[in-house]
Amino acid sequence: HNSARTGVRLIGPRPQWARKDGGEAGLHPSNIHDNAYAVGAIDFTGDMPILLGPDGPSLGGFVCPAVVTRGDLWKLGQLKPGDTVRFNWADAAPAIIRTCQDTVIRRAGDENILIEFGEMKLDFELRLRAQALRDALEADRVPGVIDLTPGIRSLQVHFDSVVTDVARVTAAVDAILPHLPVDEKELLELREAFPHGRYIPRIEERVFSLRDHLAFCAANADSIAEFQRSQRAAFAAEREDWLARGLHSFEEPDHLSPRPSEEALPLGASAVTAPVPGSVWQVLKVPGEEVSVGETLLILESMKMEVRVASTAAGHLCALTVTPGQAVQAGQRLGVIFPA
Repeated sequence: HNSARTGVRLIGPRPQWARKDGGEAGLHPSNIHDNAYAVGAIDFTGDMPILLGPDGPSLGGFVCPAVVTRGDLWKLGQLKPGDTVRFNWADAAPAIIRTCQDTVIRRAGDENILIEFGEMKLDFELRLRAQALRDALEADRVPGVIDLTPGIRSLQVHFDSVVTDVARVTAAVDAILPHLPVDEKELLELREAFPHGRYIPRIEERVFSLRDHLAFCAANADSIAEFQRSQRAAFAAEREDWLARGLHSFEEPDHLSPRPSEEALPLGASAVTAPVPGSVWQVLKVPGEEVSVGETLLILESMKMEVRVASTAAGHLCALTVTPGQAVQAGQRLGVIFPA
Protein backbone atom coordinates (compact mmCIF):
# COMPACT_ATOMS: atom_id res chain seq x y z
CA HIS A 1 0.00 0.00 0.00
CA ASN A 2 1.54 3.29 -1.09
CA SER A 3 1.54 5.52 1.96
CA ALA A 4 4.02 7.47 4.02
CA ARG A 5 4.04 9.17 7.39
CA THR A 6 7.12 11.29 6.76
CA GLY A 7 5.41 14.63 6.27
CA VAL A 8 2.86 16.70 4.39
CA ARG A 9 4.17 19.38 2.05
CA LEU A 10 2.14 22.59 2.04
CA ILE A 11 1.90 25.28 -0.61
CA GLY A 12 0.86 28.75 0.51
CA PRO A 13 1.92 32.35 1.02
CA ARG A 14 5.64 32.97 1.13
CA PRO A 15 6.72 33.74 4.73
CA GLN A 16 8.02 37.19 5.63
CA TRP A 17 11.34 36.54 7.36
CA ALA A 18 12.61 38.76 10.16
CA ARG A 19 16.26 38.28 9.13
CA LYS A 20 18.21 38.16 5.88
CA ASP A 21 19.95 34.82 6.41
CA GLY A 22 20.67 32.07 8.92
CA GLY A 23 24.08 33.37 9.99
CA GLU A 24 26.49 30.53 10.70
CA ALA A 25 23.74 28.00 10.00
CA GLY A 26 23.21 28.88 6.32
CA LEU A 27 22.31 31.42 3.69
CA HIS A 28 18.53 31.10 4.01
CA PRO A 29 16.79 32.69 7.03
CA SER A 30 15.07 29.37 7.75
CA ASN A 31 18.46 27.77 8.52
CA ILE A 32 19.37 27.21 12.17
CA HIS A 33 21.86 25.02 13.98
CA ASP A 34 20.46 21.50 14.19
CA ASN A 35 17.95 20.87 16.94
CA ALA A 36 15.24 18.28 17.57
CA TYR A 37 11.92 18.23 15.72
CA ALA A 38 8.61 17.42 17.37
CA VAL A 39 6.03 15.24 15.64
CA GLY A 40 3.51 17.64 14.13
CA ALA A 41 6.01 20.50 13.78
CA ILE A 42 5.56 22.94 10.90
CA ASP A 43 9.06 22.78 9.46
CA PHE A 44 10.05 25.55 7.05
CA THR A 45 12.59 24.04 4.65
CA GLY A 46 13.46 27.29 2.98
CA ASP A 47 10.18 28.99 2.09
CA MET A 48 8.29 25.69 1.93
CA PRO A 49 6.39 24.50 5.04
CA ILE A 50 6.19 20.76 5.77
CA LEU A 51 4.06 19.17 8.50
CA LEU A 52 6.33 16.52 10.02
CA GLY A 53 4.77 13.13 10.66
CA PRO A 54 5.77 10.33 13.05
CA ASP A 55 8.20 8.86 10.50
CA GLY A 56 9.76 12.22 9.67
CA PRO A 57 13.20 13.46 10.71
CA SER A 58 13.80 13.78 14.44
CA LEU A 59 16.56 16.38 14.06
CA GLY A 60 17.40 19.07 11.55
CA GLY A 61 18.46 22.61 10.80
CA PHE A 62 15.24 24.40 9.87
CA VAL A 63 12.96 26.63 11.94
CA CYS A 64 9.69 25.19 13.28
CA PRO A 65 7.49 28.13 14.36
CA ALA A 66 4.54 25.99 15.48
CA VAL A 67 3.54 22.43 16.38
CA VAL A 68 0.19 20.68 15.93
CA THR A 69 -1.28 19.63 19.28
CA ARG A 70 -1.51 15.98 20.25
CA GLY A 71 -5.30 16.06 20.02
CA ASP A 72 -5.18 17.21 16.39
CA LEU A 73 -2.39 14.97 15.07
CA TRP A 74 -4.94 12.50 13.68
CA LYS A 75 -6.01 15.14 11.17
CA LEU A 76 -2.60 14.99 9.49
CA GLY A 77 -3.29 11.40 8.52
CA GLN A 78 -6.55 12.38 6.85
CA LEU A 79 -5.03 15.02 4.53
CA LYS A 80 -4.93 14.30 0.81
CA PRO A 81 -3.50 16.27 -2.13
CA GLY A 82 -5.53 19.38 -2.80
CA ASP A 83 -6.88 19.82 0.74
CA THR A 84 -6.75 23.27 2.33
CA VAL A 85 -5.11 23.59 5.76
CA ARG A 86 -5.67 26.47 8.17
CA PHE A 87 -3.95 26.82 11.54
CA ASN A 88 -5.47 28.37 14.67
CA TRP A 89 -3.92 29.16 18.05
CA ALA A 90 -4.48 26.29 20.47
CA ASP A 91 -4.14 28.51 23.56
CA ALA A 92 -2.86 31.88 24.69
CA ALA A 93 0.21 30.57 26.56
CA PRO A 94 3.46 32.24 25.43
CA ALA A 95 5.98 30.28 23.38
CA ILE A 96 8.82 31.12 25.78
CA ILE A 97 8.31 29.56 29.20
CA ARG A 98 11.32 31.06 30.94
CA THR A 99 14.55 32.91 30.27
CA CYS A 100 17.41 32.70 32.77
CA GLN A 101 20.75 34.31 31.95
CA ASP A 102 21.79 32.67 28.65
CA THR A 103 19.27 29.81 28.78
CA VAL A 104 15.82 29.86 27.19
CA ILE A 105 13.10 27.27 27.80
CA ARG A 106 10.39 27.32 25.16
CA ARG A 107 7.38 25.22 24.30
CA ALA A 108 7.49 22.93 21.26
CA GLY A 109 3.85 21.92 21.11
CA ASP A 110 1.99 20.47 24.08
CA GLU A 111 4.29 17.46 24.58
CA ASN A 112 7.77 18.91 24.16
CA ILE A 113 9.92 21.64 25.61
CA LEU A 114 13.12 22.94 24.01
CA ILE A 115 15.98 24.23 26.17
CA GLU A 116 18.41 26.47 24.26
CA PHE A 117 21.83 27.55 25.51
CA GLY A 118 23.75 30.69 24.61
CA GLU A 119 23.91 32.61 21.37
CA MET A 120 23.16 31.16 17.93
CA LYS A 121 26.71 30.08 17.15
CA LEU A 122 28.80 26.93 17.04
CA ASP A 123 30.37 26.52 20.47
CA PHE A 124 31.61 23.25 21.94
CA GLU A 125 30.77 24.49 25.45
CA LEU A 126 27.09 24.86 24.54
CA ARG A 127 27.01 21.33 23.12
CA LEU A 128 28.51 19.99 26.34
CA ARG A 129 25.93 21.78 28.45
CA ALA A 130 23.11 20.32 26.38
CA GLN A 131 24.58 16.82 26.75
CA ALA A 132 25.14 17.27 30.48
CA LEU A 133 21.49 18.29 30.97
CA ARG A 134 20.36 15.29 28.93
CA ASP A 135 22.46 12.89 31.02
CA ALA A 136 21.23 14.41 34.30
CA LEU A 137 17.57 14.16 33.27
CA GLU A 138 18.06 10.57 32.19
CA ALA A 139 19.66 9.74 35.54
CA ASP A 140 16.75 11.36 37.41
CA ARG A 141 14.21 9.21 35.52
CA VAL A 142 11.65 12.00 35.41
CA PRO A 143 8.15 10.43 35.20
CA GLY A 144 6.50 10.79 31.82
CA VAL A 145 9.64 11.70 29.86
CA ILE A 146 9.80 9.72 26.60
CA ASP A 147 12.80 11.06 24.67
CA LEU A 148 15.77 13.37 25.29
CA THR A 149 17.26 14.67 22.05
CA PRO A 150 20.26 17.04 22.16
CA GLY A 151 21.08 19.38 19.28
CA ILE A 152 24.00 21.68 18.56
CA ARG A 153 23.10 24.06 21.41
CA SER A 154 19.78 22.72 22.65
CA LEU A 155 17.93 19.82 24.24
CA GLN A 156 14.38 18.79 23.45
CA VAL A 157 12.42 16.92 26.12
CA HIS A 158 9.52 14.88 24.77
CA PHE A 159 6.99 13.81 27.39
CA ASP A 160 3.63 12.06 27.66
CA SER A 161 1.00 14.69 28.47
CA VAL A 162 -1.23 12.00 30.00
CA VAL A 163 1.41 11.31 32.67
CA THR A 164 2.90 14.77 33.23
CA ASP A 165 2.73 18.34 31.95
CA VAL A 166 4.87 21.30 30.90
CA ALA A 167 5.09 22.73 34.41
CA ARG A 168 6.43 19.52 35.98
CA VAL A 169 8.96 18.85 33.25
CA THR A 170 10.13 22.46 33.36
CA ALA A 171 10.51 22.20 37.14
CA ALA A 172 12.71 19.12 36.70
CA VAL A 173 14.90 21.04 34.25
CA ASP A 174 15.06 24.07 36.56
CA ALA A 175 16.27 21.87 39.41
CA ILE A 176 19.22 20.62 37.32
CA LEU A 177 20.33 23.69 35.39
CA PRO A 178 22.23 25.40 38.26
CA HIS A 179 24.17 22.20 38.97
CA LEU A 180 25.18 20.94 35.55
CA PRO A 181 28.24 18.69 36.03
CA VAL A 182 30.52 20.70 33.73
CA ASP A 183 32.84 23.19 35.42
CA GLU A 184 34.99 25.87 33.83
CA LYS A 185 38.23 23.94 34.21
CA GLU A 186 36.80 20.84 32.54
CA LEU A 187 35.44 22.89 29.65
CA LEU A 188 38.78 24.57 29.05
CA GLU A 189 40.58 21.23 29.09
CA LEU A 190 38.09 19.67 26.68
CA ARG A 191 38.18 22.60 24.28
CA GLU A 192 41.97 22.41 24.20
CA ALA A 193 42.17 18.63 23.82
CA PHE A 194 39.31 17.94 21.39
CA PRO A 195 40.76 19.49 18.17
CA HIS A 196 44.02 17.57 18.69
CA GLY A 197 42.40 14.19 19.28
CA ARG A 198 43.46 14.10 22.92
CA TYR A 199 39.94 14.03 24.34
CA ILE A 200 39.12 10.48 25.41
CA PRO A 201 35.35 9.89 25.35
CA ARG A 202 33.74 7.78 28.03
CA ILE A 203 32.86 4.38 26.61
CA GLU A 204 30.55 2.13 28.59
CA GLU A 205 31.11 -1.54 27.78
CA ARG A 206 28.12 -3.83 27.59
CA VAL A 207 28.04 -7.60 27.08
CA PHE A 208 25.65 -9.29 24.67
CA SER A 209 25.31 -13.03 25.10
CA LEU A 210 24.12 -14.87 22.00
CA ARG A 211 23.71 -17.99 24.13
CA ASP A 212 21.30 -16.18 26.50
CA HIS A 213 19.43 -14.69 23.54
CA LEU A 214 18.96 -18.09 21.89
CA ALA A 215 17.89 -19.58 25.21
CA PHE A 216 15.27 -16.85 25.63
CA CYS A 217 13.95 -17.48 22.10
CA ALA A 218 13.75 -21.22 22.75
CA ALA A 219 11.94 -20.75 26.06
CA ASN A 220 9.39 -18.46 24.43
CA ALA A 221 9.13 -20.24 21.07
CA ASP A 222 5.40 -20.93 21.37
CA SER A 223 4.41 -17.35 22.19
CA ILE A 224 6.75 -15.97 19.51
CA ALA A 225 5.22 -18.30 16.90
CA GLU A 226 1.70 -17.35 17.98
CA PHE A 227 2.52 -13.66 17.69
CA GLN A 228 3.96 -14.16 14.20
CA ARG A 229 0.84 -16.10 13.12
CA SER A 230 -1.47 -13.37 14.41
CA GLN A 231 0.70 -10.74 12.74
CA ARG A 232 0.51 -12.50 9.36
CA ALA A 233 -3.24 -12.95 9.76
CA ALA A 234 -3.69 -9.24 10.54
CA PHE A 235 -1.65 -8.26 7.48
CA ALA A 236 -3.65 -10.65 5.28
CA ALA A 237 -6.95 -9.26 6.62
CA GLU A 238 -5.77 -5.71 5.95
CA ARG A 239 -4.81 -6.59 2.38
CA GLU A 240 -8.22 -8.19 1.81
CA ASP A 241 -9.83 -5.00 3.12
CA TRP A 242 -7.76 -2.93 0.68
CA LEU A 243 -8.88 -5.18 -2.19
CA ALA A 244 -12.52 -4.90 -1.16
CA ARG A 245 -12.33 -1.12 -1.06
CA GLY A 246 -10.26 -0.79 -4.23
CA LEU A 247 -7.19 0.48 -2.37
CA HIS A 248 -4.78 -2.30 -3.33
CA SER A 249 -3.09 -0.08 -5.90
CA PHE A 250 -2.61 3.63 -6.21
CA GLU A 251 -1.40 5.86 -9.01
CA GLU A 252 -0.39 9.29 -7.83
CA PRO A 253 -1.66 11.98 -10.20
CA ASP A 254 0.83 14.44 -11.60
CA HIS A 255 0.27 17.63 -9.59
CA LEU A 256 3.30 19.41 -10.99
CA SER A 257 2.53 22.60 -12.84
CA PRO A 258 3.45 22.36 -16.52
CA ARG A 259 6.73 23.99 -17.42
CA PRO A 260 6.19 27.50 -18.77
CA SER A 261 6.20 27.70 -22.55
CA GLU A 262 9.51 28.95 -23.89
CA GLU A 263 10.14 30.83 -27.10
CA ALA A 264 12.92 29.69 -29.39
CA LEU A 265 16.32 31.15 -28.54
CA PRO A 266 17.55 33.92 -30.82
CA LEU A 267 20.42 32.90 -33.09
CA GLY A 268 23.68 32.77 -31.13
CA ALA A 269 22.07 33.23 -27.72
CA SER A 270 22.66 30.90 -24.74
CA ALA A 271 20.01 29.73 -22.25
CA VAL A 272 20.51 29.72 -18.48
CA THR A 273 18.62 26.72 -17.07
CA ALA A 274 17.83 25.35 -13.61
CA PRO A 275 20.10 22.39 -12.75
CA VAL A 276 17.66 21.07 -10.12
CA PRO A 277 14.05 21.61 -9.06
CA GLY A 278 13.61 24.14 -6.27
CA SER A 279 12.75 27.78 -5.69
CA VAL A 280 14.57 30.98 -6.59
CA TRP A 281 16.27 32.32 -3.49
CA GLN A 282 18.37 35.24 -4.72
CA VAL A 283 18.75 37.02 -8.06
CA LEU A 284 22.25 38.52 -8.27
CA LYS A 285 22.20 39.99 -11.77
CA VAL A 286 19.66 42.04 -13.68
CA PRO A 287 18.95 42.21 -17.41
CA GLY A 288 21.32 44.59 -19.13
CA GLU A 289 24.43 43.62 -17.16
CA GLU A 290 27.55 42.10 -18.70
CA VAL A 291 28.42 38.66 -17.34
CA SER A 292 31.42 36.36 -17.66
CA VAL A 293 31.66 32.59 -17.91
CA GLY A 294 31.15 30.96 -14.51
CA GLU A 295 29.77 34.11 -12.86
CA THR A 296 26.88 33.40 -10.49
CA LEU A 297 23.62 34.83 -11.81
CA LEU A 298 21.17 33.59 -9.17
CA ILE A 299 20.83 31.11 -6.33
CA LEU A 300 18.22 28.38 -6.03
CA GLU A 301 17.13 26.75 -2.78
CA SER A 302 16.58 23.00 -3.05
CA MET A 303 16.41 20.54 -0.12
CA LYS A 304 18.27 22.92 2.23
CA MET A 305 21.03 23.41 -0.33
CA GLU A 306 21.87 26.71 -1.97
CA VAL A 307 22.49 25.90 -5.63
CA ARG A 308 24.39 28.55 -7.56
CA VAL A 309 23.39 28.98 -11.20
CA ALA A 310 26.35 30.23 -13.20
CA SER A 311 26.61 31.83 -16.61
CA THR A 312 27.60 29.37 -19.32
CA ALA A 313 28.77 32.11 -21.67
CA ALA A 314 30.28 35.56 -21.62
CA GLY A 315 28.04 38.28 -22.87
CA HIS A 316 25.03 40.47 -22.29
CA LEU A 317 22.29 39.22 -19.93
CA CYS A 318 19.25 40.21 -21.95
CA ALA A 319 16.49 38.46 -19.99
CA LEU A 320 15.63 36.78 -16.68
CA THR A 321 12.35 34.88 -16.62
CA VAL A 322 12.07 34.18 -12.87
CA THR A 323 11.70 36.16 -9.65
CA PRO A 324 12.65 35.43 -6.00
CA GLY A 325 10.36 32.87 -4.41
CA GLN A 326 9.27 31.34 -7.71
CA ALA A 327 9.27 27.53 -7.98
CA VAL A 328 11.26 26.13 -10.89
CA GLN A 329 11.71 22.71 -12.46
CA ALA A 330 14.94 21.08 -13.55
CA GLY A 331 15.85 22.23 -17.02
CA GLN A 332 13.55 25.24 -16.95
CA ARG A 333 14.91 28.32 -18.67
CA LEU A 334 15.85 31.06 -16.21
CA GLY A 335 17.50 33.59 -18.48
CA VAL A 336 19.07 34.35 -21.86
CA ILE A 337 22.60 35.59 -22.65
CA PHE A 338 23.74 37.17 -25.92
CA PRO A 339 27.41 36.71 -26.76
CA ALA A 340 29.75 39.62 -26.16
